Amino acid sequence: MEAMNTATPLLERPLAGTAGEDLHLPPLSASAGRVHTLDCAAGPAELRVLQGRVWLTVEGRPQDHFLSAGQSYRVHAGPARLHLSAEGRCSARVSLADPSSL
Repeated sequence: MEAMNTATPLLERPLAGTAGEDLHLPPLSASAGRVHTLDCAAGPAELRVLQGRVWLTVEGRPQDHFLSAGQSYRVHAGPARLHLSAEGRCSARVSLADPSSL
């Protein structure tokens, strides 16, 4: 059986004025659906939901967050490990960036 968690390589904070790389999240109900892990480097970062609805939890913190397209979650101080997946039956797309570059 395939593992549900996949680790995405450490995302470097982009240079000022550049956009972060987008991550496509298939729905968990799909055969390719899984919980993704993003490691944020030290310093602030912002996860933006570009499409769909996302479930997000920060490792070591008890709260879960549900974000829709257009919403964002700010990581005030890293390093931090984020676990996220598309919520519901639709895929989602997110971007992780340094908030000063937005």
